[in-house]
Amino acid sequence: MVQLGMMKGYEDGTFRPNATITRAEMAVTLTNAVGRISEDNIEAGFADDNEIPAWAKGSAAFVMWAGIMQGKNSNRFVP
Repeated sequence: MVQLGMMKGYEDGTFRPNATITRAEMAVTLTNAVGRISEDNIEAGFADDNEIPAWAKGSAAFVMWAGIMQGKNSNRFVP
């Protein structure tokens, strides 16, 4: 997945295979898997957009638009 550009790892160079993946990370992975380039800092339309990391906002918007992920309780992304 790293070689295909779907996942990158963390800023410190680690991959952390046993860590729990967040919804924000999954949104970015799914966006990368379909070859979609996401824009940073785009509003996704979730009630908690301000809690979505800047690097995941465009991906959150894409997965919502594509019907891949929806909001939880009161349209919250819960990144």
